[in-house]
Amino acid sequence: MRFYSLQTIRLKYLMFTSLLTMVIIFVFRIRTAMEGIHINHHMKTNHFQLLSSNQSISDVLVIGYVMGGAVYPAEVLGMRPGHFYIQEPLHGISKYGYYKAGLICNMMDIQCNATNVADKEALAVLKAIYECDSTRYGGYLRAWQLRKLVGDQSTWQGNLEEHCGSIPNMDCRGKLLSQCSHSISKVINTPRISLQLATRLMKQLPKLKIIHILRDPRAIMYSYLRGKWPFKSGEKNTALSLCQRLKEDMTDSSVLKKYHPGRILTVFHEHLATSPEEVIKKIFDFVGYTGADDVKMKDKFGKVFHENSTLTAGLWRKNIPWSLVSVTNKACSNRYSALGYPGLRSKEELSDNTVPLMLPTRAEKTS
Repeated sequence: MRFYSLQTIRLKYLMFTSLLTMVIIFVFRIRTAMEGIHINHHMKTNHFQLLSSNQSISDVLVIGYVMGGAVYPAEVLGMRPGHFYIQEPLHGISKYGYYKAGLICNMMDIQCNATNVADKEALAVLKAIYECDSTRYGGYLRAWQLRKLVGDQSTWQGNLEEHCGSIPNMDCRGKLLSQCSHSISKVINTPRISLQLATRLMKQLPKLKIIHILRDPRAIMYSYLRGKWPFKSGEKNTALSLCQRLKEDMTDSSVLKKYHPGRILTVFHEHLATSPEEVIKKIFDFVGYTGADDVKMKDKFGKVFHENSTLTAGLWRKNIPWSLVSVTNKACSNRYSALGYPGLRSKEELSDNTVPLMLPTRAEKTS
């Protein structure tokens, strides 16, 4: 009987111990979960506070022309920590085309084709990026676009390797694109959409601002030549297409700025190349960014522009074939005065160092 009592006691003790262990484990798990909720809430609160403190910061659409100098200002905007940057998201849809309202046009020819779909598709892709809907646009991106998606310019490659290893893959694509939802601002650079069509996004995206980059069309044509642009329809037709688009964008610009005051900024590549700090500060003020006066930031974008733009801003005039200048001059006819570029009507004027890259013009004053 006594033996039975001891067994009963031992059994009860084991049951009690097991129950106590289960209670301790349960309490520990509850506590861990509560701490996780607290941490997650704290992170979300901090993120919300970060976004709240940056409510004046805009999303940015940089519009320019292929090899027209838009890449570097876009990268300076996108290189800031906490920002999300995509370069040329429409490249995968049309390599040599650009979109206008109801039209898709050829960069190598004056020809445009009517469309009821392509222009809307282009806008939908851009809108999806600003809304962080990567399922809508992610399939268009290539590895060279992925490597510049997020953060500080000096660590873009590091970001890629951190998420993907040495070779990008589909899992990496998702991880990188997911950072959009945590970003303070989204920055897109595309040379494949007209200014007029781009402004349609403004009604749907009230936080969006547009920066329009202009460059001397002869400099662009020389960049095409150096970059082995195919010129499938000849240099003349490429120049006609480029100059027609410049004319339309500039004509639309003055009207659109009245409909969207304070939301469109015109920037000349020549000003950006020769006075980068001054122009970058103007751009930062326009989109609500801070840090244009930060020493580290100045060093970064100063190096970018010095190596890629400032040193080369006028080199095209020393190296461009006169035949290409002549073709472009004929295509652009009287557009130079409106844009503020010198006529360069002779070889002597082209090589004359006293002729500036830009002349004082109404276009500058209204930029």
